[in-house]
Amino acid sequence: RTRKTAPEHVSALMRDGCDAVHAHDPRALCVVGPAPYYKVFNFDERILLDRENVLYTFDFFVPWALVTADTGKGDTATFPGTFPCGDVYLSWWRDYCGSKDQSVRVDAGWIRNAIRSLPHALSSRHNVPVYCNQWGVKGELWADHGRLAYARALLDAFVASNISSTYWIWRSYPKDGRPLGQPVWGFELVHNSGFNGRQSAAWVYEHRAGLEGLDVEMSGVLRAKLPMTEEIPTEPLPPPPPPSLPPSPPPPPPRPPRPPPP
Repeated sequence: RTRKTAPEHVSALMRDGCDAVHAHDPRALCVVGPAPYYKVFNFDERILLDRENVLYTFDFFVPWALVTADTGKGDTATFPGTFPCGDVYLSWWRDYCGSKDQSVRVDAGWIRNAIRSLPHALSSRHNVPVYCNQWGVKGELWADHGRLAYARALLDAFVASNISSTYWIWRSYPKDGRPLGQPVWGFELVHNSGFNGRQSAAWVYEHRAGLEGLDVEMSGVLRAKLPMTEEIPTEPLPPPPPPSLPPSPPPPPPRPPRPPPP
């Protein structure tokens, strides 16, 4: 998470950690990524380890001001949209722009090029597996301002580069008073509008229908764009065989004839 530690030191620490794990189980997959916070703009040769069974991972929350709506731009930021270079590339803006305030157009083509030129390029150059461990768009970015369009564009870029990913996040903490189905939520797909552990069992039962709701729109995008979430038809399994019964015991020996009466 630190921004001050040199990437080479982070890589050395991860190498030692992988060696410790593989000393116990060489089959284990070791997952490593760049500091700080797995930022994709630091995803380069400095993270590579001369080891097997290593997966290289990054996150993608770009532009931060758009996907998090943390700057209060949820009602103004849009996708596609134009952003200051510093909002897009953060502290790495000098590698891409002449000034921090230079305008950068972020659209589906920009996302596709970013994925292809950073994680996909590293994977191709060194024949190593790469994986996006986190990406997401907060519900506070309104759908008509591009929330779902952004998700579709990023998933298309991942599929085109053969990169798997994980959406952040399935469920979060309860957020009292937020109405279900309204664009007032964070990254979570399951919205919880009230239960915080302090209510009685009777209260929970009475309000159960209004406590949780699913982000149907984003879930629909994920199901449509991620091949592994599609329902795959399969042949029905044959019925199980009847249980085997223990063999019947042998019949008792015949009783000897009764002696004749005297």
